Amino acid sequence: MNFDTQEIISIIKKNYRLDVAVKQLPGELDLNYYLETPDGKAFIFKIANQNELKVNLKLQNACIRHLLSKNLGLTVSSIVTSLAGEEILELKMDNRNIRLARLLTWVEGRVLACVNPHSTNLLERLGEMCGTLCLSLVDFDHSAAHRFMKWNPSEALWIKPHLINFKDERKELVDYFFALFETTALPLLPHLRKSINYNDANDYNVLVSHDVENPTVPGVIDFGDLVYTHTVDELAIAIAYAIMGKPDPLEAACHIVTGFNNKFQLTEQELKSLFPLTIARLLISITCSELNRLEHPENNYLQISDEAAWSLLGKLRSIDPALAEASFRNACDMAPVVNESRFMEWAKENHSKVIAPVLYKSYTWLDLSVGSLDLGNSQDIYDNEKLNDKLSSLVTQYSSDVSLGKYNEARAIYSTAAFEERGNEGPRWRTIHLGLDFFCKMGTPVYAIWEGVIHSLSNNSADRDYGPTLIIEHQVAKDLTFYTLYGHLSEASLQNKFIGKKIEKGEVIATIGDLSENGGWTPHLHFQVILDMLGKKGDFPGACNSEQVNTLERNLS
Repeated sequence: MNFDTQEIISIIKKNYRLDVAVKQLPGELDLNYYLETPDGKAFIFKIANQNELKVNLKLQNACIRHLLSKNLGLTVSSIVTSLAGEEILELKMDNRNIRLARLLTWVEGRVLACVNPHSTNLLERLGEMCGTLCLSLVDFDHSAAHRFMKWNPSEALWIKPHLINFKDERKELVDYFFALFETTALPLLPHLRKSINYNDANDYNVLVSHDVENPTVPGVIDFGDLVYTHTVDELAIAIAYAIMGKPDPLEAACHIVTGFNNKFQLTEQELKSLFPLTIARLLISITCSELNRLEHPENNYLQISDEAAWSLLGKLRSIDPALAEASFRNACDMAPVVNESRFMEWAKENHSKVIAPVLYKSYTWLDLSVGSLDLGNSQDIYDNEKLNDKLSSLVTQYSSDVSLGKYNEARAIYSTAAFEERGNEGPRWRTIHLGLDFFCKMGTPVYAIWEGVIHSLSNNSADRDYGPTLIIEHQVAKDLTFYTLYGHLSEASLQNKFIGKKIEKGEVIATIGDLSENGGWTPHLHFQVILDMLGKKGDFPGACNSEQVNTLERNLS
């Protein structure tokens, strides 16, 4: 039941001695009214749903007072007491029902959902605001917050019996992600920090300033979902909503993580749990929508309102959890791969014992960078035959045994459609070379640099891809495994090879392929050392965009 405008005006006049104009605002369960006095002061009058407990409103008020007392830069509503000194009014609906109500100061701003674009800077500011929330609440406690809250990612087990409601492709999707939550997040929960969380930083509760050029994120509204839970859930919830609709959701998430970590430093275990907890919030959302749809099948809106969440889940399915964790670690300026320092120790001790993948007595470095004067115009770069002629000419003009292509080099030859991606701010290209190239004759033997077993193999036959590829796994210590990738091989190199086959150090494992079989490249070996395969088999990025370079480069030697 709604209150009409005159009833609200009368309530405010009687209890606060304020003359106001009234406008009703949307609300899922509660009744919300925007109030403005003749001199421009603004308030929000919130009438709680009839099932709301008074203790929960006391929790919200206590949290608001605590946040204001911390004075860490958050903008939140202040509580306005009545003439009788009451923070919570009891409004009699009739002889039987009482509705609880509060008057709060109005916080100016736009909701994040109505802001476009979501720039890198804005996403970082969102993360900083959530980090400040956690920092402010770390020493706050209230008995009413120790409760079950269905929207809490850590409590996602409750949805398990309802997953049978999904069918076909959607069922496969939710089963995969729920298994990820059970196997990855749940075992970590006992080791994660806990605190009272705001727990509802969705894009309609997060406020953004009106500054179009350099917007800030001053705070949030609606404290109805406060709960004592794992602190990292705060970040997971913010990410779940803010990355919806983004072409590259992982990149967007990383900017939020960076901002959060700037204010509230994350632990390694929290970063490991973050991806599955983010997805757990999405699973809760689509489960609630499906339950609503089953209860109200006539309401078409309920059948489409969660499409953004489903679309996001489809994109996240292609992201290996190990890549997400590595990206989040990098966003916090941690080594993306946990064993990075351990590998560097091993490499320092054993580099003189490693066999070169191509044997040579002399070498020359090629300049294949964006600024190279040797490659000619763009037409020479984009045409496989012309590029082959140009590179072959460069290689043969030197008297050395092999010509080397540099690691971590930005190359114009990767600015073709084969390397194009859609980023959050428009198209981009994977132009940064992540391996070491050995340009030499077709048929040149390729050697294993260290003993190991074949991890995976594949013929990546797309234009300007690897062509035939071998990946060898090297377990050099109980606590250290790394991988070597050999690309642009001959098709014959994959014959009689199988996963798990033992490889000796210095063994000839392949030969270099020609233009017709190696992905359309001038004969050469693409070689790289990988610390974590990030869930991939038979393939691994040999070039990346500038956003990924720190994560992937630090996953290589």
